[in-house]
Parts: sequence; structure tokens; C-alpha cells
Amino acid sequence: MINVRRRQLSLVIIALSFLWLSPLLYRPWNRSRLVDVCGFVIMLSYGIFRFIASGLYRPLKKNWTPQEASDRIKALTQMLAFESDDRAELLHQRAMLQISQQEWEAAVEDFTEALKSVPETPGGAPWQIEAYHYRGTALVRLERFKEAMQDLTLAIVFNATYKAVYPSRRVPVEPAESMAERADCYLAEGDYERAESDLRSAIPLLEGEYRVNSLMLLATILERKQSQWQEALEQYDLVLQQVSTSANILSADNLMVTASTQVARGRILSAMHRFDEAVAAFDDVISAMSAAEDLDEDLKNARLMRAEALLHCGEPSKAALDVELVLAASPGDLHARVLRALVAAENQQFKLAVDELQEVLKREPDNLHALRNYAVLLTGAHDDSLRDGNRALDIAEKLGPQLGIDHWFVLSIQAAAHAELGDFQKAVEFAARSLEAAPEEQKASRTRRRDQFRQHRPFRCEPLAANHQQAKRSQ
Repeated sequence: MINVRRRQLSLVIIALSFLWLSPLLYRPWNRSRLVDVCGFVIMLSYGIFRFIASGLYRPLKKNWTPQEASDRIKALTQMLAFESDDRAELLHQRAMLQISQQEWEAAVEDFTEALKSVPETPGGAPWQIEAYHYRGTALVRLERFKEAMQDLTLAIVFNATYKAVYPSRRVPVEPAESMAERADCYLAEGDYERAESDLRSAIPLLEGEYRVNSLMLLATILERKQSQWQEALEQYDLVLQQVSTSANILSADNLMVTASTQVARGRILSAMHRFDEAVAAFDDVISAMSAAEDLDEDLKNARLMRAEALLHCGEPSKAALDVELVLAASPGDLHARVLRALVAAENQQFKLAVDELQEVLKREPDNLHALRNYAVLLTGAHDDSLRDGNRALDIAEKLGPQLGIDHWFVLSIQAAAHAELGDFQKAVEFAARSLEAAPEEQKASRTRRRDQFRQHRPFRCEPLAANHQQAKRSQ
């Protein structure tokens, strides 16, 4: 951004100084002429000084080091204490440097004051487009999503108008970048459709880090929809491909991005009941993470998800190793303790499994993972002293607000509880409703459960691996 008005005035001063000089060339030397020459030199020097100074307000297009940025912010702050004519420009420059330093609050304040200091330009001047975009970006980081959405929308609208008026001129921020940031706002507001729409429009026009982050966000949205797991998986694969070809751009974050992407892939593969592939994905990421000291939390989560997948693959001993490694580092980890209960149940140690789950529920009575597995054991444990249909119905009622009263799992527990209590008519009724509400990957097991109750046979726990193998055969 150049201060055009200030630079034009400087050129006028320089031109006037030369007009002052021309008559002096034809006058004899005397004291008056000497005074006029001194006046010319002073006026010319002042004009040149103003011209050079007007260019100093534009920051160089460079990658500032933290120290350089800090020094420049201090210099701009000093200039703002004395300068009034160029206040909007100085504030804008300081805000841009604060963005690079991740000083979000300060950047928002400076952008706001800069935008108030100048009249609104129809269609938005380039610096105003930049200001709205980066103020919106800062507001996203501050989780002030509604305000951010307004700014980013203005940046997109002004950008389009400016390009329509000046098609050959470049703008400081491409609209695709503003759309990618706005998608974060829509996602935070729970508007998946608009977030997805923005990302699908922006991604083909983005490069480098912006593209990787946008692909990750789109994959997250598709994953949350559940019905689009396969496409989410494909988007995560695109992220890995992009990272591998953008090492020069993302070298500092390669491991973290790759690790989180592989964890997400494993999570989706598990949700799709492709447990063997999930274990392979977790193997890769755990191997890579083990060498990094700053990924301890991600490594813990990856181990726990691999343990759960290993249980479905019929390898409880390997699952137990992952669980115990996590508990050795984090003894109070409730997710790990729930998985330890599942390992015990897989090994037919139902009393140990129930005790472990009850201990978790003492610490966190609404722990969804613990409640679900406790309800299963209350209706299906192979130890008569542990089963309790009435208690299972109580837990199903407790699960209703968390999952929904018509959720397939809640209906399935109610069916199993009624079967345990000997009311097979109700058991079949709830099992049929569970089958109708179940996702595709659960249809086969819910059908078997309904047919079992029709034969007046109560539910009994089977190894997770056996259920997995039956599901694969039915496919």
C-alpha cells in the first residue's frame, strides 16, 4: 500500500523548487540571489525527504524474522505517536506484522481503527480487502466466528467487485483464501453444508499450507457426516499426497500433519469395520510418532485406537500391550481403563471387566464409552451373577439423552434387557426397531440378534473378532 497523496505532494514541492530555480539562472550574483539559491536547496531537500519518507511506510514483501517483526512494530508504534496524516496506513502495517506474530487481539484492534480512519471505498481498495481478510482470520483464531464470518464475506464481495472493475490488477488476498477461512466459521456454527460448499470452491485454487488445511477440514466434515466415510478417506489420502509433494513448504509440520491424517484414516477405517486396514494405518503412524517427543498425546490416542481395532481383529494380547503402555504413562486415563475392561471381557474375565467399568463410572458417571460397554455386560456376561436386566434398562434410559432415545444402540440394549428378563415379545419389538435404525455396517448383527430373540434365546457376549468375521462373511 503506497501513500499516493503524500507522494504526490512531495513531487509538487520538488517541481515548485525547480520553478523557483529557473529565473535565478539569468540574474547576476548578489546577496539576494544567494538567499534564493539557499531557499531552493532547502525546498528541494524537503521535497526529496518527503518523497523518500512516503515510501518508508510500505513494508517490504519479505518473510520477517520474529525479531525483525518486533523491531518494526516498535518503529511503527513510535511513528504513530507523531504521525496523523498516514495513520490508517501505519495501523494497517502494524496489524499485518501482528498477524505474523500471532498477536490476534492487537491485530484486530489495529485493523478496526485503520478501517474507521478512511472512508469506505466502493468495491473495496486493495488494502481494505486485505484488512477485512486478515481481521477475519484473527477473529477465527480468537473463536469470534460470527464477526469473522462478516469480515471474510466482505473480503470476498469486495474482491469480486474490485476484480470486475480492474480485471488486470492483482489483489493482495485471493478470494479462495477468504472462503477457506470462512469455512471454519460455518463449521463452528454447525453449518456443514455451507462449510463444505466453501471448501469445494476454494480447494482447486489453493496451494501449499492453505490447500492442506482445507483438505483436512473437508475430510473432517465428511467424516462427521458418517454417510460419506469413503469420500472422507479419499480426502485424507489427498492430504498425504499433498504433504509428500510440498516438503519445501510444510517441512516443519510434515510429521504432525502426516500423523494426524493417518490417525484420522485409521479412525474412519475402524468406523467402516475395516479393522485390519485400520491396524495397518495405526502401525505406520505409531512407528513415526515414537521418534517425536512433542507428539505424546497423539501417540497415546493412536495406541488406544489401535488397541480397539486389535480387539476386533482377535488379538487381545496385542491390544493389552497398547493399553498398558498408555496406563503406565497416564494411570488415570479413563479411555484406557475402559479398553482394559474390554480386553478382560475378550478373555472371558467378565468379573474383572465389570469391576473396571464400575470404577470408571464412579469417577465419571456419564462416561459414554463405559456406560455402553457396562450395559452390554449387564445383558450378556457369561457369569449369571453379573447380569441384571433391570439395571441395563436404567442405563439405556441414561444413554437416551446422550445418543437419542431412538438410537439403534439404545434400542438394542433395551431388547437385550427384556430378553434377559424373559419378555421376548418386547425383546423382538425393540430388536426390530434397532435393526431399522442401525447403520449399514450393523445391519447383519442386528438381524441375527432379532432372529435370536424370536427363538427365545437371550443375548450372550461373543468375542468382538467373531462378530467382525461374521460381518465380513455376510458382506
